Amino acid sequence: MTVKEYFELLPSLKIDNNKVSEIEKVYGTILPETVKKIVSECDESFFIDDYRVLSFDEIRDAEENLEVKFSDFDIIPLFDCGNNDFIVYHFKTEKWSLFNIVDACIFKIKSRLDELMY
Repeated sequence: MTVKEYFELLPSLKIDNNKVSEIEKVYGTILPETVKKIVSECDESFFIDDYRVLSFDEIRDAEENLEVKFSDFDIIPLFDCGNNDFIVYHFKTEKWSLFNIVDACIFKIKSRLDELMY
């Protein structure tokens, strides 16, 4: 799937309230609609061009599996970009960025997800 195809599909994705509430509980926040749709439709990980959408289990268990306390940064990892970089959603500021899990470095902060992926 391409980034363009994904963004065309995203508005029509259904929200799974059970999955959403589990992620909201793990990260201690209320998710916006776009993130709810991403979380709801990721039973398995899959690729969008060079980005890998994390599976539901990977998002839920990211802090343990990646050994990063994402909630301390007020972020949720959603896409793996390779080279230890992840696209994350900042739930306090409602922004998107890249986050390097080795350096704990936030960079390329954008207002919209598509600004990072195109």
